[in-house]
Amino acid sequence: MYKVIVTDGMAPAGVEVFEKCPDIELDVRKSVDADELLKIIPEYDGIIIRSATKVTEEVINTGKKLKAVGRAGVGVDNVDIKTASRHGIVVMNTPQANTISTAEHTIAMIFSLARRIPEADAYMKKGEWAKKKLKGVELYGKTLGVIGYGKIGRWVAKVCQSVGMKVIAYDPMISDDKVRETDATPVALAELFKQSDFITVHTPVNNETRNMINKDTIATMKDGVRLVNCARGGIINEDDLCDAIESGKVAGAAFDVFPKEPNQNKRLETYSQIILTPHIAASTGEAQSKVGVEVAEEMVDYLLNGSISNAINATAMGEEERKQILPFVEFGSQLGSILAQVAYGDVKSIRIVCEGTLNNVDITPVTRAIISGVLSYNVDGVNQVNAELMAEEQGLKIEKIKSSNVKGYTNFIRVEAINEKGEMNSVGGTIFGEKHQHPRIVRINDFHVDVISEGYLLILVHKDAPGIIGKIGTILGNADINICRMTCDRLTAGEINVGAFGINKCMGEKVLEDIKNTEGIMQAHCVSL
Repeated sequence: MYKVIVTDGMAPAGVEVFEKCPDIELDVRKSVDADELLKIIPEYDGIIIRSATKVTEEVINTGKKLKAVGRAGVGVDNVDIKTASRHGIVVMNTPQANTISTAEHTIAMIFSLARRIPEADAYMKKGEWAKKKLKGVELYGKTLGVIGYGKIGRWVAKVCQSVGMKVIAYDPMISDDKVRETDATPVALAELFKQSDFITVHTPVNNETRNMINKDTIATMKDGVRLVNCARGGIINEDDLCDAIESGKVAGAAFDVFPKEPNQNKRLETYSQIILTPHIAASTGEAQSKVGVEVAEEMVDYLLNGSISNAINATAMGEEERKQILPFVEFGSQLGSILAQVAYGDVKSIRIVCEGTLNNVDITPVTRAIISGVLSYNVDGVNQVNAELMAEEQGLKIEKIKSSNVKGYTNFIRVEAINEKGEMNSVGGTIFGEKHQHPRIVRINDFHVDVISEGYLLILVHKDAPGIIGKIGTILGNADINICRMTCDRLTAGEINVGAFGINKCMGEKVLEDIKNTEGIMQAHCVSL
């Protein structure tokens, strides 16, 4: 039985998702303060939050059972991603569910700035007919600059284009061709600042975007520019913006988000040209229902099936992609584990080579599984979420190579371990068959083998001489260990032979030591899968 806590409330539709899962117990609370969360978090396998709850390093360290954090919304700046990753905790958000609501709020802000609707409303409610004071501007023919051209930015652009605005966009993560497909023009950020009559931001807040709009960048903008931020607080420097409002450089601004919430900057509240809303861009009935369902489904699917969707710190896969790549993920973990058990010396780097049909897919889940397999032999708590981070902390260099080369197999994975002396051990494998998949270990170093990756394996490096295999068989037989399968290969007659034996149970230290002491045996490893 898994336990999941919801700390900032959840729409009934999201609760219903959990009610259909008898293996998950749900605890829904409308608010949980920081001290209370620290006391209760050790009970839970998953936590679902909105923007109020902070999943800090202390919370994560205290939540010994915690496996997943679900954010009902887009921004995850209230989650310590690095600490969660180190603990192997998946952090998932819901980037699709509130797209329309947030985009519509942004559009409402743009229209309100253009026609000064909040100011007009305030005058009217004071009993003042301020018609001559409230001249606005048309959006038709104006240029909208969109910073961050994801789903929200594109929807804002689409609606604004429909009223005759020209759209220019900046997003370093999206190709120029993708921008042009929406009838927008891709530009550099500096050009966007220079050309735009209205600017809207739709990016996360990080080291690159924090204070992106400041006194220096505002100085490069058109006189009378109008700015909108419904993304994350801190992208626009609020004090620099207020100074620009006072000077007349900026004609108006609209904020739905703030660096600290509720808003702490009282200067913003003193200017009629600035529109403020209390982080409500995603607060529609439709969006709340969608994010509740989406985050609930993500949490259930991960806890019960191990499926990852919309993860910040792990590779998410669609159903078809998952079916295609999952066998290689499981096999990669086995290859990594085998290599960890046969490699000698202090391993300094791992090289992962994926060839053939694997060149056409995202191999990130495979490489993470391989790294996890390598590390799990000596490191506790490693999984595919934290594998790369733990490898970095261990000082292990990771190299990943994709190739379309086909060397006798339609797909091939080779994992190489290089030690402090530059010596290399490697293991390689393939999966035969499209429908009925059969994973096989087919290389140990440069030797050809054919081993099923299951149970227990005895890996030998020995002289290519008569009688050695017979001696090994005798030792195993005397220990009541059965050889289920075996394969051997040599590169040059009379020199070195590599043998791989499937055995029915693990051999003890004494049996392994007897094998190592057998004349002609150079290396012997008992591998457990």
